Amino acid sequence: PRVTAFNVYRGYPGAGKRSLKQIATVGSRYATHFVDTRLKPDTEYLYSITTVALGRESLPGKPIRVKTAKAFEPVSFLKAYKVSPETVKLLWAPHAHPAVASYVIERRDNGGKWHFLAEVKGRLMPEYIDTFVSRGNAYAYRIRAKSFDGVLAAPSPVSELAL
Repeated sequence: PRVTAFNVYRGYPGAGKRSLKQIATVGSRYATHFVDTRLKPDTEYLYSITTVALGRESLPGKPIRVKTAKAFEPVSFLKAYKVSPETVKLLWAPHAHPAVASYVIERRDNGGKWHFLAEVKGRLMPEYIDTFVSRGNAYAYRIRAKSFDGVLAAPSPVSELAL
């Protein structure tokens, strides 16, 4: 009856108990659930819980191991088309997984680094028109499916073209 809260700790199995860091406080002794939303796919974590009573924290409980599910497959097909001297149209296969909420489009200019270009909302909306291109440059594109909870799939195959 003196317990007023629970502290939740998370770490990584390879680092042992020393890696456990407090990630949340559940402020009611009647709470029975906690959801950790800042996780990476296909990753193992350790969790431990302590109780708080009269301003003091208990020793941590025995850590438990949890592994998140694998990320869903990447977009299987992407093609970039030159539709005018200063316009590129991207078409890709819609992702089959129902958890896909949008697509993140990334572009690499003239062999440079990948950068965010746009996000297209809707699983069944498989096209994007890029008008921020210019003649004499080479462009590479890739697409990453994004779930409703923000998990990104691996990048699609790359589609390249020169203007």
